[in-house]
Amino acid sequence: MVRKLYALIILALLLSACTGPKAAVEPTQPPSLAVATATQAQVVIPPTSVPMTGAEATSTTIPPTEAPTAVPTEVPTEAPTDTPEPVGPQPLEEDFDTDTPEGWKYVYIAGTERGNRVFTEDSKLMFEMNTKETYAYAYYENQEYEDVIVSTNVENFGDNSNGMAIACRMNDKGWYELRIGSDAKMNVYRYDQLKKDKRQNPYVQLIPQFILREINPGFKVNNITLACVGDEIRVYINEVEMVYDNKPIVDSTYRSGYVGVGAMSYTTSNYGVRVGFDAIVADVP
Repeated sequence: MVRKLYALIILALLLSACTGPKAAVEPTQPPSLAVATATQAQVVIPPTSVPMTGAEATSTTIPPTEAPTAVPTEVPTEAPTDTPEPVGPQPLEEDFDTDTPEGWKYVYIAGTERGNRVFTEDSKLMFEMNTKETYAYAYYENQEYEDVIVSTNVENFGDNSNGMAIACRMNDKGWYELRIGSDAKMNVYRYDQLKKDKRQNPYVQLIPQFILREINPGFKVNNITLACVGDEIRVYINEVEMVYDNKPIVDSTYRSGYVGVGAMSYTTSNYGVRVGFDAIVADVP
């Protein structure tokens, strides 16, 4: 027993001698624990419908809300403006569809109204001359023109010894006139009232008389046109300009006046003159 004890002591001494002195070890701080703080999740509990009983169980209808009605705004209305009156002479188109065309006046330059007449018939302005050497005119007095182009269709219903005329710038001193006959003659005149007052021939020829193949003779329709623009006088027969000496007629005696038409019987008119004008047109160039 004692031997075992000695043996154990000797063994312990041997072991301690073999290891030698040990270095002192500093005490270390115990590791700190990182504590994770759990964030409490917010739980949303849906509301539970509580059953209603009794009077509360009655279904309640909520009326729908109406959309607001838009109040119409009144659009301001512009005050009506007066239509401006046309300035200056206006175009004319006369169809002679009435018994007494408005604005038309008749005058006899030679002869008298007795046995003769000017009237409308079948939309034509008719001249009926039953006496010889009778000159009658009709003119539109509601408007005066300076520069104008006046045109008409004229038809013969009587004696071929006749005159059918269209005029511009008619005034109390005179006018310009294109005249044709069913015998195919053409004349261009300036009528001079001063000569008439002196008992002279008031018809001043602006170009010599011509016999033209452009004129439809006999009982046929002819279109005659007279243009008075500035100092120039131009004449057209059935839409063909008649030019003398390769230049227009120039005359500055009259500046303004009415437009009109006329008919003439001559000493050679044996059966009565009867002519009709259809649709007189005056245009402002």
